[in-house]
Amino acid sequence: MFLRLLLFVTLLLWLPACATTNVRALRAYAYEDADFLVALDRIDDVAEVLRLLDEVMTTLPYSPGDRWVDELALSDERSEEMKSAIRHRPPYDNDEFTIPIVKLYRFHLGDVLRQARKAEREEEPAYDSLLAAMKDLSAGNNLVDQWQTYQRIIAELAEAENEEDEVRAKYAGQRANQATVPPDLVAAQQKVKDVEAKILVVGTRLTRSVEAIAQADLRRGPRKQIAADALTAFSVALRIDLEALALIPFAITNMVRSVDQAPAAMLSNLNSRQSFKSIEQLSDLPRLAMTIKEQLARQLTLTQVMTDTLLALTTSELSDTAGFMLKESVVDQIVGITLDSLHADLKLDGEIFFFNQIGGDETRVETEDSEGNTTVRDLTGRTRRLEYDVAPIAMLGIQLNAGLDWIKLPNVGSLKAGFATDRVFSSGGSIETSSSLGDQLGLEGFASDIFDVGLGVLGVRSNVKVATFNFGIVRALEVDPADGDDLGTAEDAAGNDVESNFQLQYTQIDVGYDIAFLVYQWAQRYYIEEFWIGYRYFDYRLPRVLYEMEGEDDKYFVRQSPAQTMDSTYHMGGFRLRMGPGGSPRFHPYGDLGLYFGAGPTEYYFCEDDDVCTEPPDERDRETYIGSIGAINLAFALGLRVRLTPKRWPLRAHLGLQYTGELIGGVVSQEQEGSEQNRSVHLGSSEIFHGPQLHLRGEL
Repeated sequence: MFLRLLLFVTLLLWLPACATTNVRALRAYAYEDADFLVALDRIDDVAEVLRLLDEVMTTLPYSPGDRWVDELALSDERSEEMKSAIRHRPPYDNDEFTIPIVKLYRFHLGDVLRQARKAEREEEPAYDSLLAAMKDLSAGNNLVDQWQTYQRIIAELAEAENEEDEVRAKYAGQRANQATVPPDLVAAQQKVKDVEAKILVVGTRLTRSVEAIAQADLRRGPRKQIAADALTAFSVALRIDLEALALIPFAITNMVRSVDQAPAAMLSNLNSRQSFKSIEQLSDLPRLAMTIKEQLARQLTLTQVMTDTLLALTTSELSDTAGFMLKESVVDQIVGITLDSLHADLKLDGEIFFFNQIGGDETRVETEDSEGNTTVRDLTGRTRRLEYDVAPIAMLGIQLNAGLDWIKLPNVGSLKAGFATDRVFSSGGSIETSSSLGDQLGLEGFASDIFDVGLGVLGVRSNVKVATFNFGIVRALEVDPADGDDLGTAEDAAGNDVESNFQLQYTQIDVGYDIAFLVYQWAQRYYIEEFWIGYRYFDYRLPRVLYEMEGEDDKYFVRQSPAQTMDSTYHMGGFRLRMGPGGSPRFHPYGDLGLYFGAGPTEYYFCEDDDVCTEPPDERDRETYIGSIGAINLAFALGLRVRLTPKRWPLRAHLGLQYTGELIGGVVSQEQEGSEQNRSVHLGSSEIFHGPQLHLRGEL
């Protein structure tokens, strides 16, 4: 049953999967410091290079075979020349920052446009622009008008969505009421729908134009040359779109994190730039950057379709086009699999893992809610409780992994099934970890690997941890029923202490999906590195004495059970977030907080009557119940990572120390026949699995 449920939850988590950041872009930009001027410069580069592209397509006069078309290609030699010059100018005079390909194309396109406009022509240009010339390929469709209309409506949609966000923010603190949606919010939502409808109409028109281009006869007039020149221009546009989309998430992240430290006087200087004339205050910059990103993503769809159509029409290969002449890139789809895609990491780690009970010695607990109401849980009257003495697990290990990064999927080539058990020292038990959910679902070998890789492609992550405590003692303590004080270890009829050895195996399985991209600005502003939602499974067995309570808000002791071994099996849903500055600063603290709720099946028994019952009775004298345990899990971690190597080194080494914990508390709801009172069963204590971890990790 568990495996079926887990597989079902996994399939549900597949559905919202979306693309993640390019792996090479992550390596190039993720470890840089948050610098406002660098972020500002990069966003300006993206906005300006898109404006230059539009000028190339729609306003630069064109004749088939014009020299400027071939000059759109950016060579590796020209790239190196420009990078040498850029390194002498701020903000890239600090070699801690990577010079993005988008900046190179910005300068390159600017040079091409200037030279083309200065060049003398022997005769008048045949067309007003390259897109105007493509009218001959698209059965007379006016691509200039369609392109410009598409760009304009994309900008309108971004503006309408921003307006809707602003209106919605006004009512964020109010309780939602579907029957009385504010009129200004209704108007803002309708405006977004109207603009989306316009985009659909223009998109349909563009689709028809592209279909017409695919049917063009290149044997007539200059069509063959026009098609070749258009492919050159659109391949460059596609390359720039891909590079810009790889860059801009990191530019936005650093913009959000550093905009509060930017001087207000900088606003007047920003308004002198074409890209930022529309902003009224510095806090508007992240929203403008997000708007540019959305426009860029929609434009990429158009450039991709147009490039694919022209490739098929001219029987060309994308790798041979002008846009892909430059081999340097942070885009996986461009570079493909190279030696740079391979990586290895060596990890040395030590861990101590404890098990403890919390609250087992408390007799009366009062809690107060936010409104001042007090609830009581009173165990006065019980005569026994259990105490656990479990030796911690201490482990020291070394692990070497080799992997392959490719197309937005880090470590896709690291196919490992089973658990990591390569420990050089262990005491008190063992800890085994794995990212292979397929192995837990009963898949074997290659099938398990393929299943796990499929999860990775869709952004779903899984983790399995099994800890086995080999040395544990459980002892029964006598409790004074009048005041709840401990009276010492209970004794049996022969006068021996009531205690026994036991082993504890703890299994935790997580399946989750990172939704930080849905609240991107909020996450980046508050340094939320990850925001996972998903499924969590716990399973462990403990000897317990159960306490039956009566009452609703205030619960009082009714009776107790003999000691019995119970399964604690919980299926839970919830979230976990990690807060920290990422890997950029040399010292980067972080913290994890998670909260999960759920339940699981259980079976337990009491003696048939309400008399004191400390020894397990015969089965015929038991009241056996089959029900469920409701549980809550609070997960936490505090840690500090220290970067040991310079950021620009290909070898990255970190030293990390963290303390993690999983606090689990449960209660059994069980209505008793013939009783009008609400009965519940308490487990006597909560459990916490916790401990410190120290690791040294080097990655190449």
